[in-house]
Amino acid sequence: MRVTFAILFLAALSACASDPDTQRRAKVIAEVFPDPSDRRGVYEVIPYKSGDATPSLKVIHFTNEIGRADMLARVSRFCEERAGEAWTGPARVTASQPIREVSFANGTSKSIQDRGYSCAEAL
Repeated sequence: MRVTFAILFLAALSACASDPDTQRRAKVIAEVFPDPSDRRGVYEVIPYKSGDATPSLKVIHFTNEIGRADMLARVSRFCEERAGEAWTGPARVTASQPIREVSFANGTSKSIQDRGYSCAEAL
């Protein structure tokens, strides 16, 4: 009985521990979107700079939690905060992948979509 309880306790404890990838993703999301409400529905953010050093992002989000317009508004706020006076307009979508399903270790799955965004004005 004690052994069973100990095994169940250790299994529950290990399930609570975050893996390093989850922690890394959460840290980057928090850096890009400091407002906790802007993080809702975001699975991963990959910031990068294009050749002219204009901030850009690849954002992967859950489609049932945030729509295209809301995500674009969040990225526009990111651009406004980071690009300063060089910023000339709202963020724009530069790439969009089809919606796909992602499966998680707990057996659930969700629909996600990834899009590239640029803070540079469209030419």
